[in-house]
Amino acid sequence: MMWTDDIEVGELGFNAYVAGDDCACRETEVLIPHVTTAAVKQSLTRSEVRTMHPKKAHQLLQERTVRAIENRENVKPQQIRS
Repeated sequence: MMWTDDIEVGELGFNAYVAGDDCACRETEVLIPHVTTAAVKQSLTRSEVRTMHPKKAHQLLQERTVRAIENRENVKPQQIRS
């Protein structure tokens, strides 16, 4: 765990800050077939991102949430092979 802006952040939060949501979306799409993602940040470097305007991000998140709900039957739980 680490702290950023007085908030305790774990690995997922840290990766969202550092890598950018576009990287997380691409990785998720490879791991989980048919998943719906919404990249609201574009990774430029390891410590720099370009963020979408909040109104556009809000609209994208609303659209993708509807799409994800409509597509939920196509997303299967992942199983770890031993």
